Amino acid sequence: MDQIHPIVQRRNTAVTMIRCVALVLVFFAAFSVLYPVGRALQLGLSWNNIRAIWDWPAWLGLGLATLIPGIALIFLDSRIARWLVPTPRHACPRCEYDLNRSEASRCPECGYNLAV
Repeated sequence: MDQIHPIVQRRNTAVTMIRCVALVLVFFAAFSVLYPVGRALQLGLSWNNIRAIWDWPAWLGLGLATLIPGIALIFLDSRIARWLVPTPRHACPRCEYDLNRSEASRCPECGYNLAV
């Protein structure tokens, strides 16, 4: 059985934690936007009921303030994990192959372009 490199293992843990935070933010945003709509439907669809329950600036602002960072975390999770758990300078950023004696511009193990 292959051993997982400790840096890759820590990075995977960081990605999992970032995704959990992102999901909490997205669910909170959905709740803060949809709860007033459900409450207005429960009381009857009149403009006064909707306006009384859903204070637009507060609920919508809270929803967007948590939805936007949640979506950003979902799309940028692996980049943030690479930033939080950096790779040693002598290792390939993708496969962690030791590049101490390699002078090539590509990783001999996985073919990752090291010039970038």
